[in-house]
Amino acid sequence: RAAQKAGKWEQFEVEELRGKTMGVIGYGDIGEACARLAKAYKMRVVAMRRRTQLTEAEAAEGVVDKLYAMDQVEQLMAVCDYVVMATPHTPETEKMVGAAALAAMKPT
Repeated sequence: RAAQKAGKWEQFEVEELRGKTMGVIGYGDIGEACARLAKAYKMRVVAMRRRTQLTEAEAAEGVVDKLYAMDQVEQLMAVCDYVVMATPHTPETEKMVGAAALAAMKPT
């Protein structure tokens, strides 16, 4: 903040989101809203939820490029540049994303 007050603006790099992949763990209402925002930035969206089939309407909208089953968290993480966890905190979701899943994530 001192730099701001002094009127000094240091340059920083901004990464472009277009072409990156966002994973959504918990593709319910909140996860879907995040996915729609990602699509607005021309991102690829992969998602995970209990029901592994997209409805006809979901498929027609084209928001999700690929849907993963709940036991495929490491496979989802392996293709993601960014991940949104939009699940309720329950015993079932506790520690769903652990060290192995984080290690599987793309290095970006």
